[in-house]
Amino acid sequence: MAACPPFSSKVNASHNPSLATSELKTDYPIVCICHSYDSLVAGSDEGRVLLWTGPLTDTKSPPQHFQLDMQDSVNVICPRSSDTWLVGCGKHLVQVQLNSASLTLHWSVECGDEINSVDINDKQTYCAVADDTGSVSLIDLKSGKMHKKLSGHDNICQCVKFRPKSPWCLLSGGLDCMLFLWDFKKGQALASVNMADELRKGEVESENSSYVVNPPLIHSLCITADGLIAAVGLENGKIMLFTIGGKGLKLASCFDAHSQGVSSLGLTNDLTLVSAGNDTRIVVWALSTARAPGKTLVWANELHSITHAEKPSGIQILNESKRIIVADETETVKIYDYS
Repeated sequence: MAACPPFSSKVNASHNPSLATSELKTDYPIVCICHSYDSLVAGSDEGRVLLWTGPLTDTKSPPQHFQLDMQDSVNVICPRSSDTWLVGCGKHLVQVQLNSASLTLHWSVECGDEINSVDINDKQTYCAVADDTGSVSLIDLKSGKMHKKLSGHDNICQCVKFRPKSPWCLLSGGLDCMLFLWDFKKGQALASVNMADELRKGEVESENSSYVVNPPLIHSLCITADGLIAAVGLENGKIMLFTIGGKGLKLASCFDAHSQGVSSLGLTNDLTLVSAGNDTRIVVWALSTARAPGKTLVWANELHSITHAEKPSGIQILNESKRIIVADETETVKIYDYS
């Protein structure tokens, strides 16, 4: 595994809130958000689901409210079609159909503990669920039944993503500082990387003293559309970029992105990476790649920085309009331009 190269960016310490382009007001704290199929769906406490439809230009229109028959917070929402969504509420994953009049429950499955992350594979045959037990559960989307469990993390599994263009591969990251590349057909790990070991190999010593006491727990994960690069957000404020091969992970670069944990990551189709941190900053990065003998080089350059008023709990990127939707567990969802 390649050593961690020198950091290529400085953390901006500014805390002056940026001006949002628009705001969506609600009556409930927003825990998570998901934008797809021209709809924005948000999760709140006590099983509440909120829905905005259309291009989000009429910010004064209130969202539609739906109530699950559950009292836990809705922590995760993942789209399956224009009106069908997967919702993680406590330790239950449900598939629901949302329309202008009602919420229809298709199926429900109970996972081992509180759900942290959900993703659907390219063929929409399976979804992967990361939960507090450290397991990754594979759910058959047609039947809504548990298909298989992957066990490898020694602590909470915080995030999971299927690898695009690779039918049986997915990545998972956890609070044990481990990143796994799985073949879920065989039910085995193809590769694993310990973030702490990678930092020690690179003999990295940050200029920010807070990193010394913050272990590199994995909080967030995203993968490029071609399935070749994974970005991993860590508790110590760093982002690590890995190249993904057939059966392996290679560290390409790492850099200081935030002064606190990287809570959310998102990617656009043009290799634009967006990170949100517990330091209230949201940063837009341009990823660049180049071939070198025996490896691929990847690096990031900061394009834009937004200072939010609170710690973001979730972000969504609107590619065409170059806007970022931000939730922060308050009753207001904010939208920023980054063009």
